[in-house]
Amino acid sequence: MYLSRIVCGNTKQNSIDNNNCYDMHRTLYRGFAGIGDPDVVKGLERFLFRSENFNNENTIIIQSHVKPRWEDLPINYAKSYKYGEYFPNYKAGEILKFKLKVSPTKRVGKKIVPITKQNDYIIWLEEKAKNGGFELRDIYNMLSMNVSCYKKIVGKIDKFSVSVDGLLCVQDFDKFNQTICTGIGRNRAFGFGLLSVLR
Repeated sequence: MYLSRIVCGNTKQNSIDNNNCYDMHRTLYRGFAGIGDPDVVKGLERFLFRSENFNNENTIIIQSHVKPRWEDLPINYAKSYKYGEYFPNYKAGEILKFKLKVSPTKRVGKKIVPITKQNDYIIWLEEKAKNGGFELRDIYNMLSMNVSCYKKIVGKIDKFSVSVDGLLCVQDFDKFNQTICTGIGRNRAFGFGLLSVLR
């Protein structure tokens, strides 16, 4: 896999994407030259991403299965970028710092609805952690908010977002490394689900 960090420029497209995470996904999609290549296994072009403010600059973190070509982004979209290979090889018992932005949901009948009460989405996150091979040890920053996105034909779509910083403990290294690869929760095309960890 590959991890990328893009420091955003100040173009019209940057402004559009900062206000619509689905458009950001579409723009980032241009950076994967392997899409459509017969040598690339279908599905490997998918990626996870998270937009955040880092050192007072709009920054995008991207995790992908294929090597990105960020030079194919719109002109001046990226003020700077860097990427490198990423090999998740975390072991059971390791304590890691983590950063995560998710869109907690549940099924009610045939509908998927957001989980907006703090106690409920903490329980949801604990369950995802258990199924994903890790345990939450500490949460020292949590921010929830509504995020509005737009898709052609569909129009405005509201997503409930929870950003979390904390400490976790790896319980099952196979499940945990798989969780790193696939992400957590729904709405990943809207910038949710990327689990970033640091030793």
